[in-house]
Amino acid sequence: MDTSSLERAKCPEELGIPSQAVIDFLDDVKKSNIELHSFMLLRHGKIAAEGWWKPFKESVPHTMYSFSKSVSSTAIGFAISEGLISLDTKVYSLFPEKAPKIQTKYAKELTIEHLLTMTSGKLMNPMADTEKMDWIKNFLYAPFSRKPGTKFFYTNENSYMLCAIVNKVTGMSVIDYLTPRLFEPLGIDIPFWETDPNGVEAGGWGLQLKTEDQAKFIQCYANGGKWNGKQIIPEQWVKTATIKQVENAPGKPDNCVGYGYQFWRCAGAKGYRCDGLFGQFAIVMEDYDACFVTNAGNPMEQDVLDVIWRHFPSCFSDDALPENEEKAKELKERLAELEIPLLEKGARNFATENMLESKTIRLATSPFASLLAPPAFFMLSKKPGRLNNIKFHFEDDYCTFSWDEQKSPRNTIKVGLDGKYRYSQITLGCLKLDTASMGKWNGDGSFELWIRPLQMTQMRKMIFKFSSTGIVDVKSWEEQELKDLAVFWLGFVGLSVKEKLKRITHRVVKAALPVVDPNMLGRLIDDD
Repeated sequence: MDTSSLERAKCPEELGIPSQAVIDFLDDVKKSNIELHSFMLLRHGKIAAEGWWKPFKESVPHTMYSFSKSVSSTAIGFAISEGLISLDTKVYSLFPEKAPKIQTKYAKELTIEHLLTMTSGKLMNPMADTEKMDWIKNFLYAPFSRKPGTKFFYTNENSYMLCAIVNKVTGMSVIDYLTPRLFEPLGIDIPFWETDPNGVEAGGWGLQLKTEDQAKFIQCYANGGKWNGKQIIPEQWVKTATIKQVENAPGKPDNCVGYGYQFWRCAGAKGYRCDGLFGQFAIVMEDYDACFVTNAGNPMEQDVLDVIWRHFPSCFSDDALPENEEKAKELKERLAELEIPLLEKGARNFATENMLESKTIRLATSPFASLLAPPAFFMLSKKPGRLNNIKFHFEDDYCTFSWDEQKSPRNTIKVGLDGKYRYSQITLGCLKLDTASMGKWNGDGSFELWIRPLQMTQMRKMIFKFSSTGIVDVKSWEEQELKDLAVFWLGFVGLSVKEKLKRITHRVVKAALPVVDPNMLGRLIDDD
């Protein structure tokens, strides 16, 4: 067996899991309208079941959002075990050249442990222009809203500072530091991680991992930091990072049972998890020697956890179960057929297609107009945007779609017109992305375009309406519209959501939508 890969069980029953339970889980996902991109169920260190919803693929990494925080925490664990820092190390003392000369009263109290537990007390501006600032200085100059250590407040910049500290005390990027200590021992290809302008990893977001990479990472934690019998992650760090260190925010059940060092405790089953926006999870069920991993594009993360808890771990048996060949075969077939709903094929509009062949769509564009959906766009430090100069070219069963964005080369993708995806590769800002795209002509003469960057969570949908005067109306909206944006921003600033606040937030987001996810007007111009 390849020791860099996780071992696959012949069937779930081998690990005390009924195949029917996994089938029921898949049915529940579909019935509940949960958008999963992949999952892996592990028990006793082996994979019991795994699946990818087409067009997502096991070979393509997926953005982790705040799952990244658990990896940042792990880097700190290594640095502590090597004597480079301690939990009590004062943060400001590590960056005297960037700290304000006159420090506020809490500056000398802020420790690495406060960063790890989200109790720094720092009040950050989520709208700050990350492209034009020194991220470390921005954190050190930010005001304190309260004494460090007094209250949990979820802040991405705390996690960024963990990476900045590792960079400072090792002289290495976090990726380079972790490669021989974590990635290579676990057989994880060196991943992409977004950085600040000085090359320091974002810490709280921006890491990309494949589903099996997530599974290896969490299985190593479940093993007490061991992999193939060798201690990889320091054992003491595994113990302390994953237990409850502080009370966390009230709200959804799995968000209010305690927080460790960038790991969340779970309510649905005794254990802990790495937790990324839209459902990027890696869960340890401590009493069952089991792990569950997901990638998803679901705006309500608790819904993803709830569908897991409805089926696991209640179905687990202490012993292996008799093999059920019929159910194992049914499960295998179901896993092979997983697919996110497609855009159905439409009739061709050859007159408009022929007209577009010699034209370019010139837009009155916005800095926020991008082929990236808003949650991905606004998290980037090196933002593309100002989408413009769109051109279509139509073939028998597909078309090409070309466009410009700032800080990016001109991109061209294939778009299936036959109800099937076409696959392409693009570059937007600092991101190299694989895309799956399809389109169709609607009955009103508009063209509907779906572009799904496979490394991202959200799909971009656009509708082009062409007038007889050469004006083009481009309607663009986030796949889950207001819910995605509301959850994104609320999670970003760490607010506890009550019903009244939800209503207010949705009204604010609705008002902001034309700015952050703008519709666009353009004109058809003749190609030179």
